[in-house]
Amino acid sequence: MTDPDTGNSRGFGFISYDSFEASDAAIEAMTGQYLCNRQITVSYAYKKDTKGERHGTPAERLLAATNPTAQKSRPHTLFATGPPSNAPHVNDASHNYLLR
Repeated sequence: MTDPDTGNSRGFGFISYDSFEASDAAIEAMTGQYLCNRQITVSYAYKKDTKGERHGTPAERLLAATNPTAQKSRPHTLFATGPPSNAPHVNDASHNYLLR
């Protein structure tokens, strides 16, 4: 995220994954790692219009698990290299987490 007035980084960003398993793996693997010589914290983003509730709650996971249209896939654990160039792009904002 950048400041719209200055264009400078605001120090955080958002990433979406296609499953809670994939985002849980990313949180576990990336928390405490370094990015541009700064240690990062990775966690689920806060939900809009709530009092501090984050994404990834048991209720949200249950809804995702019972969704018949949900795509089942294995978590991608090659964070440094990313997916193969021929991998399909998945854009599902329901599994957001905050990278700080």
